[in-house]
Amino acid sequence: MTDVPLADAIEALRQQLTAAMLAGEKSPLRFTVEELTLELEVAVSYGGGGHAGIKFWLVDFGGKGEHSNAATHRIAMKLKPMDEHQQHINLGDTSALKPG
Repeated sequence: MTDVPLADAIEALRQQLTAAMLAGEKSPLRFTVEELTLELEVAVSYGGGGHAGIKFWLVDFGGKGEHSNAATHRIAMKLKPMDEHQQHINLGDTSALKPG
């Protein structure tokens, strides 16, 4: 099983939303994303020694790997995607992606 850190999963979501913005740039039909609810099954593991700390990993139900000292939890996060001006994003409006 490949461990996927929670931060990487959120970054992948960010990249997918950016791709959706680019794909909708020339479409007459656009969507405003005001809120996303992201539900994930995660394994929470605690490590000691030189890499002490708590880490959140996405659970891969198809894998055979196991986490030692890990507990599985469901988390839900409400995300409100916004551009750098604190405006809701519009899938198709790529002006927020352009510098300047």
